[in-house]
Amino acid sequence: TKDTPNADPAPIVVIVDFSLVLGIDSSAAQAISKLKDAMLTKYQVEVCIFVTGSSEGFPTEFKLSDQLSSSPTTGSNLPGALEQVEEDAALTFSSVGVGVSKRDKFTGSHVYFSLDEALILAEDALISRKDPTLLSNADEMSMSTRFLSHYEASNDPHHDPALMEEEKEMFVHYLRNICPIHMAESDPEYLFSLFEREVYKQGDYVWKQHSASDSVKLLIFGMLIAELENEAGTTETISTGNTIGETGLVNNEPRMSSVRCLSREAIAYSMSRHVFETLIVEHPRIARYIDLICINYLQNRVLDPINRIFETRCLPI
Repeated sequence: TKDTPNADPAPIVVIVDFSLVLGIDSSAAQAISKLKDAMLTKYQVEVCIFVTGSSEGFPTEFKLSDQLSSSPTTGSNLPGALEQVEEDAALTFSSVGVGVSKRDKFTGSHVYFSLDEALILAEDALISRKDPTLLSNADEMSMSTRFLSHYEASNDPHHDPALMEEEKEMFVHYLRNICPIHMAESDPEYLFSLFEREVYKQGDYVWKQHSASDSVKLLIFGMLIAELENEAGTTETISTGNTIGETGLVNNEPRMSSVRCLSREAIAYSMSRHVFETLIVEHPRIARYIDLICINYLQNRVLDPINRIFETRCLPI
């Protein structure tokens, strides 16, 4: 909240979550749109964030996502929107869509389908009010933006030697970032040599629920989404710089969710079970990194505050 002279403290950021809502009729949708206008104008809320809880948008025929976005062409962060494409590669440092400036990002109304992304935006907005420089991560931002610009400019991005070298640089950076202990100088590059490059198009399945856990993957570019089958639309997005599949690989258990490509394209690096088991025998110290990443990942899920709200972080991806 922000202090207001002679008045009750006014909220700075408001998040309205529709994740558990199964249906919205047209009159209710119009009322929600009016609520957004009232919060921005009458109550001077700086940032309004509406969470659909589904990649398909709000459960209504009314075009509520457009109505709730400050600018329909830039304010909506749903994967069906134009901006949910290659800029997903930069989600580790920014959740904003293509064409949304930093200033616009922290004002007005926004639509996200993930409560995680909404909370990240809310936190960034509060930090920005105090000290915008705290949000700058020049090394990571320059790495991601440089790769994105080179990727778009390349005539053959999947066979460009310069891009392959940048992908290696990003792999090493992300691996060091998620490993809970210090990695020896040459270890990330050795692990990189054991991973194979994979490319997915929007809608492609990385794997299906209950399939064999035969690999661990590190996402370098794009965005994926994990979905629990036979559940009430339980989903979780996977952004650049994260690993998936390490728990099933280490424990030799079937996949607990289906994972598919959400962005226009995604690039991941994958290590197979055969290579991992060989690594355990020949280089157990390096294989231990995968174990530690798995343990750290499971610990973070157990302690995730979302579990106290929806209990949706119980199963690993």
